[in-house]
Amino acid sequence: MGDQPKTLTAAEVLGAIDSLELMIEAGGGDVDAKATLALTTYRVAARTSGLAWADGRFEPIFTRLREQAAALGRQAQVEKILSGIPDVQRLQRASEAAVHDVEALAVLVREMASVGGPPPLTDEELGGLEEYFGRPALPPMPEATAANVRRALAELRALRAAQRS
Repeated sequence: MGDQPKTLTAAEVLGAIDSLELMIEAGGGDVDAKATLALTTYRVAARTSGLAWADGRFEPIFTRLREQAAALGRQAQVEKILSGIPDVQRLQRASEAAVHDVEALAVLVREMASVGGPPPLTDEELGGLEEYFGRPALPPMPEATAANVRRALAELRALRAAQRS
């Protein structure tokens, strides 16, 4: 088996959620372990199906876990575990925003490639980009990549100027 982590299918994630729900509904057992498993499953579900979907699906699960924790006198321990929910949400929102940005840039680059490209960026502009992205320690980018970046940024500048007018 390779070094790449396995990506779960939507069916596998749904199966894990169903199993988690059955485990929680059965009551008893280690509520701290259930909370840890619920948080992990929530993280995977958010990555697989999106944060909005995971939030809707896990709200009753987290509510039931909290009820069980209260009944067992384990509220503080379970709340400590479930305090990771906002971190999962914050990271997933950032991830979803980044994916959206990459998709938008890919569409733009595809459009630019189909019509030729705008004039290249200067070395000063490229240096500013490297500084902005905090990558001055990397080796210089290949000329073909630099040319693509120049075209993409020039097109973005042209679009911005057209929107301002």
